[in-house]
Amino acid sequence: MASTSDCESEPATGLLVASNGTLQVAPVLGGGRWHLVPLLGPGRPSAAAADRRHTLYWADADGGCLRSAFWNGSQHRCLVDANLGGAYSEFSPRRTRSPGNITGLAVDWLSGLLYWADAGLRRLEVARTDGRHRRLLVADGIDSPTSLLLNPTAGVMFWSDAGGSSARIERSAMDGSGRSVLLRGGQLAAPTGLALDETATTIYWCDEKLGTVSAARLTPSGGAGPVRTLYSGQRRPVALAAASGRLFWLLAGAETVVNASGSPGGPPPTPLSAALGPPLALAVLGAGHGPGDGESPVGPCGTDNGRCSHLCLPTPNGPVCSCPTGVPMSSDGCSCQSGPALSLVFSRGWEVRRLSLTQPASVDTVLPLPRSAHVTAMAWDPRTDRLLYADAGGGRRRIISSSMDGLKSHVIVAHDLGDVADIVIDDIGGKIFWTDRTRASVEVCSLDGQLRQLVVHSRLRSPRGLALSHRHGLLFWSDWGRPQQVESAWMDGTHRTVVVAEGVGRPCGLVVDASSDRLFWVDHQLGTVESAALNGSERVTLVSDLSRPSGLAVHHGRLYWTEETGAEGADGGSVRARDISDTSATPETLTRPLSNLGHIMMLERDAAMLRYVCGGGDNGGCSGLCLRIPTGRSCVCGTGLVPQPTDAGATCPDRPARMLLYLTLNSVARVSLDVSQPWDVTLPVTDVYNAAHLDFVAEENAVVYSDRRLNQIRVVDIRTPATTPPRTVLESADVWPEGVAVDRSARLVFFTEARGPSVSVVALSGCCRRRLIADGLSRPGAVAVWPPAGLLVWVEQQGPPRIESARLDGSERRRLVTERLSAPTGLALEGDRSVESHGMGDRSVEITVWETGQSGSRHLGETGQSGGHGTGGRQVSRGHGTGGRQVSQGHGAEGDKLDGVTARVVSLGMCTVGSFGRSKHWGTVG
Repeated sequence: MASTSDCESEPATGLLVASNGTLQVAPVLGGGRWHLVPLLGPGRPSAAAADRRHTLYWADADGGCLRSAFWNGSQHRCLVDANLGGAYSEFSPRRTRSPGNITGLAVDWLSGLLYWADAGLRRLEVARTDGRHRRLLVADGIDSPTSLLLNPTAGVMFWSDAGGSSARIERSAMDGSGRSVLLRGGQLAAPTGLALDETATTIYWCDEKLGTVSAARLTPSGGAGPVRTLYSGQRRPVALAAASGRLFWLLAGAETVVNASGSPGGPPPTPLSAALGPPLALAVLGAGHGPGDGESPVGPCGTDNGRCSHLCLPTPNGPVCSCPTGVPMSSDGCSCQSGPALSLVFSRGWEVRRLSLTQPASVDTVLPLPRSAHVTAMAWDPRTDRLLYADAGGGRRRIISSSMDGLKSHVIVAHDLGDVADIVIDDIGGKIFWTDRTRASVEVCSLDGQLRQLVVHSRLRSPRGLALSHRHGLLFWSDWGRPQQVESAWMDGTHRTVVVAEGVGRPCGLVVDASSDRLFWVDHQLGTVESAALNGSERVTLVSDLSRPSGLAVHHGRLYWTEETGAEGADGGSVRARDISDTSATPETLTRPLSNLGHIMMLERDAAMLRYVCGGGDNGGCSGLCLRIPTGRSCVCGTGLVPQPTDAGATCPDRPARMLLYLTLNSVARVSLDVSQPWDVTLPVTDVYNAAHLDFVAEENAVVYSDRRLNQIRVVDIRTPATTPPRTVLESADVWPEGVAVDRSARLVFFTEARGPSVSVVALSGCCRRRLIADGLSRPGAVAVWPPAGLLVWVEQQGPPRIESARLDGSERRRLVTERLSAPTGLALEGDRSVESHGMGDRSVEITVWETGQSGSRHLGETGQSGGHGTGGRQVSRGHGTGGRQVSQGHGAEGDKLDGVTARVVSLGMCTVGSFGRSKHWGTVG
């Protein structure tokens, strides 16, 4: 029975037993206590190994990775979590394969190498013990590998194979070379476990079908002597280990570990344990348990990894330097290049794979992206050798830049993204373009995510594929809406035209081949690969009768595409290729069957790169985005920003002159009113959790907002990039701030409190807090100020709902509106700048209120009156839409949704900035 009461610093030599979702260490000679490895979530181990440093390795069939941990449960981590064979799980959060068929696992602790046998993918692989530099060793002729065994000092490995035409045990060097069959047929039916004696002269194995444990002497020539059956009548032996001159094996039928002598004629085998539950794997833990575990800690690769940059693999003739799968070796024979010179990269939902086109017998490998990533689009930047991809994993929408090894990644775009359908990079000008089918837009930004600009929005329904012609400064995209078509425009969005409109289904995978100046695409609905001149003429169908193609790449007269040839979600898809000119040839299949295939692109390293007007260090002379166009370059600013003329030329402002600012629960956004096509932009304001109301301080280009969760009033610079850090004006556990309004001239912040119902004021610097009004308040909400009139107005939402006013010092309080109110939440003041006092003379301040549950806002007319009209300024409100609250505008009570503003959940905070005709919105809160 397992126990965790021992206080030993580390266990002695023992057996590592994987069974029933646990890892346990049993004493080799019996008589001691079993040690349960205290792991949090070991999963379901299907294979296990250990080294003399007491590090454990196992394949987790539930968690989908190869794991390691120290014997006491510390340093538990996942080493390899992609491209492992097993049964496809429809319920897996990654919708990928789990390593349920990792049937053999072995560790060469001398060289720091982890080997495994994959029965699902039918291959043998190796990686560093930290999971890096993964390499395929043997794939041809592998049928159903069941176990794996290493002899590191001799540079030899053995494996058993129970499938195919005959069961067999094979051997090769540890780099996969020199492969030969050691034993075949006759006394082999289903070999499932392998072990070597301490002198590495005898090999042992068990046979699940025959129920035997057998042995054979190894000959100096690399063969095996006569087979000896040591024990028979065993009930489904499934794993074998040798230690301290004894043999141990697992019986699946009896769910026990058996202890026996390693020599014939010894005592009969005896159970070492009681029922364990379903046993799955067995390994030896501790020093002196097999070949390669002598006294010397230095292996064939020495202490410098054999002078190899990546992998040093032992062989009988000495160590050999090797590279990860698909990566070529440099001419020095020791260092690996950064990647294959020519390769295909394609997406498969939760993973991105690479297939080298320059290495012989290459197979696709999985790029080590974060496990939570769900790739919907991707592009490659040849200048930085980085992968840019749209990630929809975990309900997030982001564009991420990652190194090809996955070790260095950062988010480029984190806000205002829907379902990104395609990404292309202007690697010469340093720009990223993408299509967003949710927001029905084509957008662009710099490679660092700054200076984002809307390119095309009007008349788009469901944009998908995207391509660039760097030479001509043209942008192409496909639209799956009505009508379905392919369009083009200059890269700044101007000169838009329809390229292909007739006979179009669902075009995607757009590619511009620079060598031929032609546009290529696949049609997901029609099942074709087509091509046309850049103006849409000379259209031809190159390949037809395809099954749901989705991605396309073109290189040197050859087509590569992804295709789903089976039922949706099943492993029937593949990457296929064909020469453009050979129309009668049958397409070549490049990968094994795969599901959920999407984008595909060609990576060619060291290709010649042209330079255009936007490719220099001066950004083409632009202060904002420099975009290539047929006539040269076009300088544009960020979305909603209008270039301002100066003596040195046009420059981009920090913010729009006129804009609408509003809050969601966790962000601050703006809509520029300087441009004819409004578009929402989330501002670079972090740590927003439950924002309620806001106002704007023009002198500081800053937003003042209240956050209910933080119990704070904060001031944040909204320029990009921000020039001053955020600061807290008010933070107190006994204050629940709601509405905020700023007197800019006096630099005061007026706010309402929910916990101790009141209207208070604090200096913008954070000092001198004072409570102005508290009597008779139950639930004060929105607040607004009109400093020229000395007017303070707020909304009371309960007992009964009303709008009240007072002077800025809290005196002369009175009720302005008490009728026709149900649940007022928003408040805005609008008036003549020459007003000196409220309620005096012919001049007045007009009040606009927005109520929860109403379709729009309504004017309450001049101070204290109901049903008045506007003064000519634009009124901004929020109405209800199908996607949550929406931002609307109008000149009356009913608001229309601002075209181009995405439906999102909007909180109570909103304000406008700038001059509108003869009126000015000083702070429309709500």
